[in-house]
Amino acid sequence: MKTAVVWALTLCLFLCPALPLRAEVISMMISATCTGTPQGVIVEVTAVNKGDEAAFDLRAAARCREVEAVSAAEPKLRPGQSFTARLPISPKLELPGAYLVEVWVDFQDRNGQPFSALSHTSFAFKEGVNPEVFAEPEQVELRRRGRVSFRLTNKSRAARQVKLRLVSPRELKAEPEEQELRIESGQTRAATFSLENLSAQDRAGYPVLGFLEYEADGRHYAAVSESRVRVVLVENIFKKYRWGLFVVSAALMLAAGLVQVLEPKAHTGRV
Repeated sequence: MKTAVVWALTLCLFLCPALPLRAEVISMMISATCTGTPQGVIVEVTAVNKGDEAAFDLRAAARCREVEAVSAAEPKLRPGQSFTARLPISPKLELPGAYLVEVWVDFQDRNGQPFSALSHTSFAFKEGVNPEVFAEPEQVELRRRGRVSFRLTNKSRAARQVKLRLVSPRELKAEPEEQELRIESGQTRAATFSLENLSAQDRAGYPVLGFLEYEADGRHYAAVSESRVRVVLVENIFKKYRWGLFVVSAALMLAAGLVQVLEPKAHTGRV
């Protein structure tokens, strides 16, 4: 019976909530703005390390309509520090309207593990426009593979031929990268992409961006929809059933104690 008590105590100690171990992390926050020039636009990217571990070998990049610019490497970014890169790009534009820019920062931890942080910005060419087709994302939990879907709604008075491109961090791979759909006036359609986990970390969250673009009335329209992908590689069984197991172990301890109390005790004496 003492063995049962020992096992119950061990189980209680194992299952009871414990203070979490604090691990060092890199949390990279990036922002971007566009400034027009006679030759194109300058994308200003700022990265801030909000974590408690230094990041190494940082490079900022911007891409618009297959034209890309990459900054020189920043050797090290300590916690709380920031760096800014100015990236000139000259995409070929014909129609006036709104255009989107992919922005990301690649970096490594002290062990050489690569990571990326993703964002976006936009600019108006010749004149500003307001889109009438919108994409609504869904939140996703991803293991090794999964799917992300967007609901596209056309609020204009005419049918639109739209392109929806999925922009994901380098830790994820999307297939297909782009879909083209015809959406009638007032219609809502769904677009689904497959996602593959290449190197995403367990319990981490990653943004994926839906870049929606179309042309109408001699203008170019664009809108961005952001979905959040949460990576769950291994389900914690003990965390899921912890309280049930804790109750069972407590019941075992109580039963063991009652048996000890009610058990007849042997007496010795001299005759």
